[in-house]
Amino acid sequence: MKKGISLIVLVITIIVMIIIAGAIIISLNSTSVIEKANDAVTKTDVGTLNDKLTLAYVDVKATYPTTSKFDTTTKYTINGAEHTGIVAYYNTALTGVTIPTGYSLEVLENGSAQIVETAKLNADRLNK
Repeated sequence: MKKGISLIVLVITIIVMIIIAGAIIISLNSTSVIEKANDAVTKTDVGTLNDKLTLAYVDVKATYPTTSKFDTTTKYTINGAEHTGIVAYYNTALTGVTIPTGYSLEVLENGSAQIVETAKLNADRLNK
């Protein structure tokens, strides 16, 4: 009796491997998986930015309790530098940070700020 792999078994093994490889390639080419991963990264980044803005807001309210969205004259000091208005303060708090594409900084009426999707922000403004 001969020892080893017959040609038929070898061909069947190769065909099965090609089918499995094709299935893997098709599943990896699915853009929805990649889009979901990118979306998760963006949402994590936005969450981190919103945490920074919350900390900045707490600092503002501790020093300037009457701050509101419409404050454009108060001089806020960050690390020894003065900034006029609440928006300038928040922009400085986010220095060196890139707001993801499709998102914007929104200052709320109470003076707090958040990063929101630009499309949602524009829709909310139209509904007011």
